Amino acid sequence: MSLPVQAIVSASRGLLQDRRGNVSIIFAFCLLSAIGLIGYAADYSVASIAKRKLDAAADAAVLNAVARSSNPTLDQPTQESALASFNAALGRASNITVSNVKLDSSYVSGNLQVKLSYTASVPTMFGSIFKVSQMNVSGQAASAAPLPPYANFYLLLDNSPSMGLGATTSDITKLQSLTQNNCAFACHQHVFDNGIVGDDTSDNYHIAKNNGVTTRIDVERTASQHFFDVAIKFQQSSERYKAAIYTFSDVLQIVAPMSSDLATVQSKASTVDLAYAYHSQKNIQTSFDTAFSYMNGIISTAGDGSSSASPMKYLFVVTDGVQDQPTGSASGSGDRPDTWAPPNQTKTSPPSDAQPNIANKLGWNVNNGRLISAIDPTVCNTLKNNKVKIAILYTTYIPVNDNVYTTYVKPIANDVVNNLQSCASPNLFFTVTPTQGIDEAMSAMFYAAAIGQPRLTQ
Repeated sequence: MSLPVQAIVSASRGLLQDRRGNVSIIFAFCLLSAIGLIGYAADYSVASIAKRKLDAAADAAVLNAVARSSNPTLDQPTQESALASFNAALGRASNITVSNVKLDSSYVSGNLQVKLSYTASVPTMFGSIFKVSQMNVSGQAASAAPLPPYANFYLLLDNSPSMGLGATTSDITKLQSLTQNNCAFACHQHVFDNGIVGDDTSDNYHIAKNNGVTTRIDVERTASQHFFDVAIKFQQSSERYKAAIYTFSDVLQIVAPMSSDLATVQSKASTVDLAYAYHSQKNIQTSFDTAFSYMNGIISTAGDGSSSASPMKYLFVVTDGVQDQPTGSASGSGDRPDTWAPPNQTKTSPPSDAQPNIANKLGWNVNNGRLISAIDPTVCNTLKNNKVKIAILYTTYIPVNDNVYTTYVKPIANDVVNNLQSCASPNLFFTVTPTQGIDEAMSAMFYAAAIGQPRLTQ
């Protein structure tokens, strides 16, 4: 028996033995009140602990209702799912009887808002003396998560000959052992001046394909399709997300025009392939200036994402970051798109989805018509000034033991990374090896652009 209770009992015995007047009667009422107060305090403490458990379970339930892991498309949660989450979070609580759990949810101002209220009871230990067998407790919790914004995604994929490099060191070594002059690149030759019609089936591209060599264009293609797996999963309506795919070398070509039919755009991603190496396999086929010049005209000023008429806009660029383009008088001649016929046949008009390289006055560092350099980050300014967010996925350039890499690419390796990072919008620059992390980076790019975080509001 605790000391306070012992003191009360001892005093009560003495006073009950006192025969004077009404002291014993008065004390009896005082004692009863004192015991009641002590009992109420004990019962209240137990009920308060129970309420904290119930409140924590309610918080967990409403957060789970708007969590992407359990509700990826942010549908309005059901009463059953909320109750299951509540009970799972509450766990075993033998002294708590839950009588009601009610869920309300709605879409308000671009948010999914969820509110859960509960009522429960806790048995009393001392209250039964006064015929009060339980204490009732109640509470509520609320959470909200922003719905995905309306957004247009523009995928700009580098398909220049350098993306034919073996994806890994072992792929490079294998390709070098199979090709003439130990070439590590799966060049897709379309040598017009030799009169080749269609593919040259003996070129390095076909050697790589026929011998199971994975090139960077293969990895890029797979990653692009993975992007749409994620986007389709989170698309709530046919108008919320739209996407288009472009490839660039020293020309720009449309693979899939802007569409809300993401499944169809994804199927077009499977057709992304290495550009032909034109004119006796020349290498001068990566022009960021050309690509961004055309994208500036394609992508208009971005909106705030509040409606389909005002979508946010994202340019996702996948590249190794090394520019190799024609300069001065050699630029602007307009390399022929892949569907043009060789010179000894009737030439066809270029397809409407192909744009030639643009004229420029750049200098050179290889010869009078060729420039190997890092991207000039100022080419990204027009889009960023128009509120377009630029995400860069940099596929690291694996060192190759050849004269061009050693002389011209290796010295600018740091500039390649730094300039690409300067081109990218804040928190939208990702570096991956060609076969490690590219799918995860594609997902991260999408999440950073389109996914909001849930929060408690009550």
